[in-house]
Amino acid sequence: PKTAAIMAIVQECLGRGEQVIIGSSFSEFGNALHQLLKEAGVWSCHLNGQVSPAKRGRVAREFKDKRYAAMIAGIHAMGEGHSFDDCPNLIVPSLAWAYDINTQFVDRVWRMTSRRPVHVHLLVTTGSIDEYLLEVFREKEDSSQLALDGSLAAIDMDESSIGELLEKSVKGF
Repeated sequence: PKTAAIMAIVQECLGRGEQVIIGSSFSEFGNALHQLLKEAGVWSCHLNGQVSPAKRGRVAREFKDKRYAAMIAGIHAMGEGHSFDDCPNLIVPSLAWAYDINTQFVDRVWRMTSRRPVHVHLLVTTGSIDEYLLEVFREKEDSSQLALDGSLAAIDMDESSIGELLEKSVKGF
């Protein structure tokens, strides 16, 4: 279902003449998606941890120069150093466990220097781990905003044992 949704979003973006970046936490998923795009005739590139930093930089520049319509990018490989503020579309098929990895990836596209609105498509499968990760992500985002706003308030904390914390985590997961 996610692959079909991604392909539909890519088709919609390309139909408007816009580029699109697709994030991938999983190498094999990125490889399969890149192959599907090539079979569909979409001029695309694939940047992940298996691509040397020098080549990543060169291909990233070619994407910015509009040589490619779509880019599949490993979330961890593209976390730092690249700016794609001229690309108005980002597809995130799944969230990474680390909050900062997700925000850094989105920040590659959604910048203060972006010249037009950026559309971030987060794909969440109902009844899957995706829902849990989204909930955790939103909680961390809320906490982050509170810290930035200076609106944190002290609360009473109860002592917990490691066993109780693990039990709650397992039940919550």
